[in-house]
Amino acid sequence: MEEQPGLARRLGTTDAVVIGLGSMIGAGVFSAFGPAARAAGAGLLIGLGLAAAIAYCNATASAQLAAVYPTSGGTYIYGRERLGADHPATIRTATALSIALRRLASGRADGLQIAEETHEVARKRHGEVHPDTLAAAMNRINSLRTNGVIAPALELADVTANAYPDVYGNDHPYYYGCLGNLALMRRVVGEKDEGGSQNILRLRFAPSFGKARMHRQV
Repeated sequence: MEEQPGLARRLGTTDAVVIGLGSMIGAGVFSAFGPAARAAGAGLLIGLGLAAAIAYCNATASAQLAAVYPTSGGTYIYGRERLGADHPATIRTATALSIALRRLASGRADGLQIAEETHEVARKRHGEVHPDTLAAAMNRINSLRTNGVIAPALELADVTANAYPDVYGNDHPYYYGCLGNLALMRRVVGEKDEGGSQNILRLRFAPSFGKARMHRQV
């Protein structure tokens, strides 16, 4: 039986530019111009010019860093090779790269691999109770869930939810985001919410939801 030829995993300059423009324009056109216009008023065009200049500097710097190590991972590879895999900047960059890959259907598997490696490195360097470790853990949870690996994600979410109050307190948006993830996955697998994460979320946000419903009725 003849092997079927596979697609070459490569992107040209035009491909990379189009992907970058698509991600920026797709997010910005529908969400950024309204608040920006209200905040800047007549200075909106000046603000857009400044933002374009900053984006150009950022893109140029990233391209130069990636060119030093022309392999998959680009800027992250540069940071890992020069700073070390367990440097805080490398951990944060790897987490950001994994989040970006997770949002692409074709990059979810790679994003999950980076998320798992980054979380393990963060745990060894900082321990369980540290902002970088918690960020890497949340990214790993979301990557596992996106790839349909629910059981390990649920187990990690349970551990992470217990660690969040020690770092941020029990009234921080990050903590409630973790509880939301935990409640969602428990519902998916049909597991009882023994930790009461849904009840905690209801107690925290019920007043806000009530006000919103009253506002709509008025």
